[in-house]
Amino acid sequence: MENVRFLAGYRRRLLLEETVLAEVLEAAGRQSTIGGVEAALASRYPGEVVRPAVLHLVWCGGLTADLRQPLAGTTAIRAAA
Repeated sequence: MENVRFLAGYRRRLLLEETVLAEVLEAAGRQSTIGGVEAALASRYPGEVVRPAVLHLVWCGGLTADLRQPLAGTTAIRAAA
């Protein structure tokens, strides 16, 4: 439940840079962790822009993650089917 409460803070799109969402989804197709997506996009966006986009996409179902463990840079993610 801690992860769900934490992710709820990322449910609003108004707090995100919309342009990064598509790039996060694309990077998630090539990277297997939250940190991997951040690293892949580091030359274009700072981590404080990418991480909220990743967490928003996990909240709304665009990306999946195992919520039984605390979310971290090493958390495995993948694009939802």
